[in-house]
Amino acid sequence: MKILVIVKQVIGENTQVSLNDGAIDHSATVLQTSSLDLVAIEQAVLLKEQGLASHLVVCTIGGREADKSLRTALAMGIDEAVHILADLEKMDALGYTRLLAAYISGNGFGLVITGREDFDGGGGKSCPMLASLLGWPAADYVTGLEKTGDKQMTVFCDGDYGKLELEMSLPTVLSVDSALNQPRFVKFPALMKARKQQVGQYTSNDFSVDLTPQYKNISLSTVKQQRKQVMLGNIEELAKILRDNRDL
Repeated sequence: MKILVIVKQVIGENTQVSLNDGAIDHSATVLQTSSLDLVAIEQAVLLKEQGLASHLVVCTIGGREADKSLRTALAMGIDEAVHILADLEKMDALGYTRLLAAYISGNGFGLVITGREDFDGGGGKSCPMLASLLGWPAADYVTGLEKTGDKQMTVFCDGDYGKLELEMSLPTVLSVDSALNQPRFVKFPALMKARKQQVGQYTSNDFSVDLTPQYKNISLSTVKQQRKQVMLGNIEELAKILRDNRDL
């Protein structure tokens, strides 16, 4: 089975975001692979180590700085990397998934895995939209999976009312949750080797895809957190505040 892992480089989860004219000032941000995409990479590598996958491919869409995420995936055990050079600021979620679907079609993938959402946008739209464009089944919030046949997989998901167990036909698209696994530590020698590997490159112009945005962001603002500091004289005062303010 040939597996594709979709990754995205995002603003670091602990990075303080600043705005410039209503847009994110990327000159003051630190970029990293979305942590849930690292979970997706790890799961693909585990499936190959279990003899359930024959070839692993990682793909990202973005500027040249996104190459770092591909190198990380190669160092973790992915066989091949593909970089579609495009300006993410000029496309919406539909354009993004259309571009992915155009690449995936005809490449013989039996399974597509990605993180359930990216920490910069948090929309979680890629998995269901991509599956719809491909005409494949999909599952979100995947916390476990087992390959039960050449064209079948059992998938465990977190649902609104508990755990779901799904029998799914392949090919399929899965978005994974952090509970699925613990991504392995990337060793320095593996990272150095990954830096020398060839990365396949495309541009958005290589695909006959309409990338015209269907919506646009009107405004963007940061949330200001206001904290009130109070000096207490003793532990009894703290106990009284906690007792009188149970919503704290």
